[in-house]
Amino acid sequence: MALVKKIRLKKGVKIFLGILALFVLIAFVEAHQRNQSLGDLHIRIVNQSENYFLDSTEIQRLLDVSADKNKKVANFRDLSVKAIESRIRANLFVEDCEIARNLRGDLFIDVRLSRPMARFLRQGRPDFYIDSLGKIMPVSSRFTARVPLISRDGNNQLPDFAKKDQGLLRLMQALHQDPFFRAQVSRLHIQQNGDIRIEVQLGEHFIEFGPSQDIAEKLKKIRIFYQEILPLKGWKAYKRVNVKYRNQIICQ
Repeated sequence: MALVKKIRLKKGVKIFLGILALFVLIAFVEAHQRNQSLGDLHIRIVNQSENYFLDSTEIQRLLDVSADKNKKVANFRDLSVKAIESRIRANLFVEDCEIARNLRGDLFIDVRLSRPMARFLRQGRPDFYIDSLGKIMPVSSRFTARVPLISRDGNNQLPDFAKKDQGLLRLMQALHQDPFFRAQVSRLHIQQNGDIRIEVQLGEHFIEFGPSQDIAEKLKKIRIFYQEILPLKGWKAYKRVNVKYRNQIICQ
């Protein structure tokens, strides 16, 4: 029994020493990082090839550090990774940001940019973009996204996607997710009664969509128009296509 107790005691001491060594190592690493100068910045921007609202220089400005990535400008004790992530995420062009650092003092920053889905036009007020979640993004002087335009009759207010404009957001999401409609739709105009008129890239017609309801059914009818009617009648046969009524496609 004494031998068993002695063995258990030795194991307990080893476990204690191992835990103690781990804490000492962690404390050493933290102390080292606090005194470590900021090293190189490694910035990776996801989907930058499709979105030029921000580049690595703009991200560096958001970090509030020198644009010279080789210059040691700060200690780690002066840096808060969470604060930097929050600062970058607060930018309206940013969807998400993750930051990591290593023992050499290098900072690794992954930024995912928001992708504009449509551009709202407003008379006498600044235009703005919306992304796929309905987040409002300002226009930029450095880049113009090729996305459908949205206009309203006599309404320059910001959309309310949480309440009255939910249907419009769902319609834009459906158009954006479909490669054909994303390429074909050029503009949506919202009339005072709430009906939507769709203007297209190819063809001399426009589409009377009606209110932003029964979206899947109406898009199905539009697809039938392009796949079955236009090939028989030709692209110049109609000026107006109405899909607002249930079970009807009215071509004029």
